[in-house]
Amino acid sequence: MSSHYFKSFIIVAIIIAIVGISLAYAGLSQTLNIKTTTSVQSQTTSWNVHFATADSGTSTNADKGTISLTNTTVTINGVVLKAPGASVTYTFYVKNDGQVPAQLNTLTRLTPSLSGTGTTATSDATIVQQNYSCSLTQANGSAFSEGYKLNSGSSVQLKLVISYSADTSSLPIGDVVVSNLGYTLNFVQA
Repeated sequence: MSSHYFKSFIIVAIIIAIVGISLAYAGLSQTLNIKTTTSVQSQTTSWNVHFATADSGTSTNADKGTISLTNTTVTINGVVLKAPGASVTYTFYVKNDGQVPAQLNTLTRLTPSLSGTGTTATSDATIVQQNYSCSLTQANGSAFSEGYKLNSGSSVQLKLVISYSADTSSLPIGDVVVSNLGYTLNFVQA
């Protein structure tokens, strides 16, 4: 029987040791928690891509008209191209005052409408359509195209040139009005 008591004693001692080790481990353990509250700022308070200052324009053989500017629209009225080689140039800024980087998603050239006057209206409109141009670049002459990135707090100076070809001797007999001449710039989050 002493062997049986000895085995029982060893089994009880092992159980006590396991319980003791478990209690000691539990006494030395620590639970750590990470809790956070996060907010994402709305785009309406941090998105601010807009037109900024514009110059009064320069011209060669042309009446440069007038320019007006809002945050979302540049309007130029009264340009008159008077001879081959005539041109008008305006520069203005697109600025990103928001907190979000922007990228030019689409740059769409508008489809102009030409309307002549009098009996030669159609042929005059055709002559003008073949000889006028409108271009939009960066003021330094570099391309301004889709994918252009405008970081927060930065701006780009653009140049709009409206011109009549210097390589032609064709002028309309009557006046031709070109309307809807320009571009639409659509910026998105970069």
